[in-house]
Amino acid sequence: MTYDVLILGASYGSLFATKLLMAGHRVSMVCTKPTADLINREGTIVRFPIKGRPAPLDIASNSLPGTLSAATPADVDPGAFDLIVLGMQEAQYGRIINIISTSIRIPITNLAVSGTVRGAVAMWSKILANEVGRYNITVNNILPGNIQTQRLQSLIEGNAKRRNVSADVIEKEMLDEIPMKRFGDTTELAALAAFLASPAASYINGVSIAVDGGKTGSL
Repeated sequence: MTYDVLILGASYGSLFATKLLMAGHRVSMVCTKPTADLINREGTIVRFPIKGRPAPLDIASNSLPGTLSAATPADVDPGAFDLIVLGMQEAQYGRIINIISTSIRIPITNLAVSGTVRGAVAMWSKILANEVGRYNITVNNILPGNIQTQRLQSLIEGNAKRRNVSADVIEKEMLDEIPMKRFGDTTELAALAAFLASPAASYINGVSIAVDGGKTGSL
């Protein structure tokens, strides 16, 4: 029996994909558009070290019984696959970063459903970090506070409408609760994500880091 398998992370998933192709499975890898175009046009070549052989053995995906394709995240329908895997364990390296919310530490009024879901993600992340750390894969969470986005503006306007006051009043109240007296910028959030994704953060695992200007009232 053959399966349709989706591998997240083509850069580290080609070795695993080759093994699945050897068994005749249909494999699709998620990657950037230039990489997807290259794979769809030329396939992949993986070098296997062979005991007793002076040079590695090159195995081309086009020569194997299975079929290989690649696509961008926007072009993939996860429901069309029998199995979805991360191409990290095989490579013994990976970074999983979840953007959730400071509500996992201090609940936010009127966001019950949102807070519940984010709390579940935080628990899942911690358990996963314990399970995959041995493979040099880290799992961490970023907890945005009040970051200047369309979502924040929507919350301000919603609260203003509920309380029948101006948006400026709500914004001032929110700023008063932040020790730095300003909203965060998306670039400040991105800077932490870039660090956690880098080799410099290789021993940071299973933690949730707030980017909130000091607003969250917990240690």
